[in-house]
Amino acid sequence: MNFSSKLLLAAILFFWRTLPVWAQEYKTGEIEFNGARYPAYIKEVDASTDQVSNAVVEIMNARGAKGKEYKGYLIYRKVVLPATGNKEPHDLFVKVDPVGKKSNNRSRISMIITKPDAILEEKPGKNDRNAAMPVALAAGGAALFNEVTPAVENQVYLRNVLNQETEVKKTEKRLRDLQDDQAKLERQLTKLQEEMEKNRNAIAEQLKQVESAKAELEKVKSAKPN
Repeated sequence: MNFSSKLLLAAILFFWRTLPVWAQEYKTGEIEFNGARYPAYIKEVDASTDQVSNAVVEIMNARGAKGKEYKGYLIYRKVVLPATGNKEPHDLFVKVDPVGKKSNNRSRISMIITKPDAILEEKPGKNDRNAAMPVALAAGGAALFNEVTPAVENQVYLRNVLNQETEVKKTEKRLRDLQDDQAKLERQLTKLQEEMEKNRNAIAEQLKQVESAKAELEKVKSAKPN
């Protein structure tokens, strides 16, 4: 291997190692839509299904693309995706599914990128000529995932902020409740102390009356006739 070949190989290895982790982790597979299976780009992310879906909507809205929900899919028709490397319109089908328990906040995002109207929303019949036509997966999935990444991270950030704000409100409410309880207990304690003072005074007065009654008793006893 000559020097130029070694230099080229080193450059390729460097470029590959410095690619974003997001771009390296996606894979291609198949997902089902209307009873037929189509090739798709697939990626698992550490975010809830709501966060991922919101991220996709956020990106497409920024491009002025309005999609619709259909049988668990977000569908965008005839949209230009810079990630495909050209300005030709494509159809984008996005499906987001939870991975494992909902509390894990992990999702699988699947994206079908095809030529316009290559996939119809109507379920293909057995005799439908389009049903037998192969659907090619357009390029650009890795780059599109890279676009989704910061949007997902932003959604996770917003959700974390919202959750923490909710937690702060809960702890503040608990603190106010405890402070109210403390004020109530202090009022009760003040009232109790006042009542205890009154009771002490009453006891002292009653002791005097007892002593007076005993003295009167002795006086009565001493008056016994012979």
